[in-house]
Amino acid sequence: MKAGSRQENLSNSSVANFVAQGALNGTAKYSKDKIDELVDSFGGSLNVKVGREITQFTLSFESQFLSQAVELLSQIVLQPNIEATQHEALKATLHKQASPLDPYVIATESVHYTAYRVFF
Repeated sequence: MKAGSRQENLSNSSVANFVAQGALNGTAKYSKDKIDELVDSFGGSLNVKVGREITQFTLSFESQFLSQAVELLSQIVLQPNIEATQHEALKATLHKQASPLDPYVIATESVHYTAYRVFF
């Protein structure tokens, strides 16, 4: 989905990471434990990656579980359920995971932002 860090600014920084990690904590239909149980039963794995341009959800599974896997992935992407108690815990986790600012990364991101930003 087109929801990477490029679409963020100072007022909504890390929203893509927050939503991606929050989606794995449960949906309107499945709890986090049920999601983990289903993925295991599919013989697969579920990963999420937030990049500059997109947020990518990847679900691998055995072929006989195609319909169940598609239904599960659609629930995760379209109906995440982030409860108030999870909200604060997730914010704290993302804050702790934030790495110290690397000058090389800052310079690269600044050049990319300047070169490719969308002007309105």
